[in-house]
Amino acid sequence: MSIADNIFTGGAGTGNLATTGNWTVAIAADQNLIFPADAPTTYTLTGDLSATAVNSVINLSNCNFGASSAAPVKFNVGSVFSGHSNLFDDYGTGIRYLSVANTVSANIQGRGTVEFDGLANTTLRINSTGTVTVGPVPGTPCQFETIALIAGSGTVNLENVTKAAGTAVPITKIDGQVRLSTYSRLSTVNQYGGTWRHYDNGVLAHQSGVVAAIYQQAGATLYYNSTGALTLIEAAGTVDFSTEDMRAKTVTTGKFSKGAIVRDPNGVVTWSNPFQTPFCALKDVTIDVGSHRKYDVYDI
Repeated sequence: MSIADNIFTGGAGTGNLATTGNWTVAIAADQNLIFPADAPTTYTLTGDLSATAVNSVINLSNCNFGASSAAPVKFNVGSVFSGHSNLFDDYGTGIRYLSVANTVSANIQGRGTVEFDGLANTTLRINSTGTVTVGPVPGTPCQFETIALIAGSGTVNLENVTKAAGTAVPITKIDGQVRLSTYSRLSTVNQYGGTWRHYDNGVLAHQSGVVAAIYQQAGATLYYNSTGALTLIEAAGTVDFSTEDMRAKTVTTGKFSKGAIVRDPNGVVTWSNPFQTPFCALKDVTIDVGSHRKYDVYDI
């Protein structure tokens, strides 16, 4: 037995994905569910397929999925069949409200608007020219163990995201011209490009805005608009602490490389340790920590 492809045809003349006549064969476990580029777009697609564990879902269509973030189309990409890939690939261009569970690799690379939710997922990659929101339901975090990539030229919002255990999620790479806003507790984040705004967003633990470590490359821009403590930042780009958010903040350790720009014109940051300029002089960085301050100088 092999993993079979099942292609959405819309033959039943309705948008209900649970209707057998909308597929080449009846939906069954371990299939690859494919929405082709020429899939009919007459209806907004609806349905809850979470009871059937399929191998993959691949969307190449212009279809709209779901009525809202509260009424998404639901998929379970949890096949345990031999050779399973548990893949969710979205190259769509429509408006997609999606709830996906158990995918090993979720890739959102299309256009349009995506709101993505779901439990027990492993790795997320976003490279989009559209608008993507992950975890759109307040107080109900979407689960990923790793966010491997956020790139492209679109807008990405990580609103309620945690690991399955409820702990902070890492972001392996932020890149491109992406405009990213995060509202969740994060572990280690690597920013290679783009403009990133980080916020705290409520009283729940996963919304605290705490960040363990940020490693930033030249050309990237960060607005740290969170009162959540930042343990470590090593930056060569632009880091702004108080142009947009003037609440008090705490940074344990800051290390700034040649060319870095540090903006705290309102002096809101408390530095637990003296900030450092490793491998460069103070004149090689631009630092504004407000007026009426005093400074100590030490060897590293």
